[in-house]
Amino acid sequence: MAVYTTPSAVASTRRNSKNAVRSPTITRPVPSIDPARGFIGVVAQRGASRRGLSTMRASGTDRAAMVHGARALLVSMALLGCRGSPRPDAAAALDAAVVDVPREAAMEAAVDVPADVPAPPRRVVVTLGGDIMLHRGVLAHFDEHASQGGVAWALNWIAALVGPREVALAWLDSPLTDAFRPPFAGAPAALGTTPAIGRSVARDLARIGLDGVCLATHHAYDQMGDGLTATAVALRGAGLGVAGAGDTDGAAWAPWVTERDGMRVAFVCFTQQVQMAAGRNATHAAVAQSLDGARAIAAVTAARAVADVVVAGVQWNRAPFRPLGEDQRALARQLVDAGADVVVGTGVVAQARVERVASPRGDAVIAWSMGSLISNYGAQWRGLDNPSPAIERVLVDPATRDVALMRAQFERMDDGRLSLVTLTSNALWMQHGEEGVRVLPLRLLETDLRRARARAVGEALGPAVRVRE
Repeated sequence: MAVYTTPSAVASTRRNSKNAVRSPTITRPVPSIDPARGFIGVVAQRGASRRGLSTMRASGTDRAAMVHGARALLVSMALLGCRGSPRPDAAAALDAAVVDVPREAAMEAAVDVPADVPAPPRRVVVTLGGDIMLHRGVLAHFDEHASQGGVAWALNWIAALVGPREVALAWLDSPLTDAFRPPFAGAPAALGTTPAIGRSVARDLARIGLDGVCLATHHAYDQMGDGLTATAVALRGAGLGVAGAGDTDGAAWAPWVTERDGMRVAFVCFTQQVQMAAGRNATHAAVAQSLDGARAIAAVTAARAVADVVVAGVQWNRAPFRPLGEDQRALARQLVDAGADVVVGTGVVAQARVERVASPRGDAVIAWSMGSLISNYGAQWRGLDNPSPAIERVLVDPATRDVALMRAQFERMDDGRLSLVTLTSNALWMQHGEEGVRVLPLRLLETDLRRARARAVGEALGPAVRVRE
């Protein structure tokens, strides 16, 4: 009995379970065709007769045999054409279920394929956002939009841009609890939210389309070690993957791995500094932290063994707006050589250049800084024609309000190498208004501001990226 897999019979998965392995295929049994009875057998016999006739000598006896064989063939074909439709119970004579399969299915039954025929290429899209900073100004209006979801309302345009087949990643710099340190107090000020808002944030990050979140940030221990554990629990409870933190040092450095269409994507991330100590840490929470990068290189090498595409994220040890040092640029190149196909930098508050580079596996991408996905940065910027107050630059520079959602589409070629098919970025803007902080597409802004920010984003990211508004 042959087995036919109908293309339309692939089981679909829901959006909230897309981290699982590929959906199973549904197979349908169809009756085998008996060469002695069916049309395929007749065609085969006719082909054999033709090959035999071409080698026969044209003697009288041979000619008689040829005529006899031709007559027999014509009679067989005539009888086949006149054969009536099978009785309704004819299928009972076959040890197979009656199924609604097109007749072409018989021609698509499993066949032997030579070993040297390559599998078709497969593609995956990795989508990257920046830092999620839940500053006081971001949280101030959450209650007003509770029915719409605090973060879901602020980032709902992200949801419209992220497709279900993409692997979307971002950095969460704010603990999802305030139980261990008073938030927004002290120097440096600790970040934090109430546990209720924290659970809402975790749920909303999943709702807007994120798949994985990095917790290895400067603010990882703002609510101590136990607060980091509570944050990871909330994120996983919402169905999100977590990288950069764990209950052991090994777990913090382990990759989070997901799969799309047979392409496995691994996410490894670390930070070069953490601004506060772990403090209360009964849960033994650990952060992936490395200044020289030796541990990160080892983690990327390990991730390479279990994935087709490896994303390595690093939160740089750099003050806002300060250019990266040569040691950090060398580290990014070492991560590519070790197995990273995408290296993403964060923690520098503004966007920086994206480069397409060669790797031992084909193409790779280095995004030096993704800036913020949402924050209170730039809140005091007064507009194109109005002077901003002479205060800290992160509050008045419009570049801190630029948001980029970058997509790198990779294709695995027949020889196993990776080809970067497209590299694009959606340019967005953090709108600070009376109703709160919200991320909007540039096309919704007034013309002068839209053009100014589109030009600024294009210059920041560089010519390797196609910027979309």
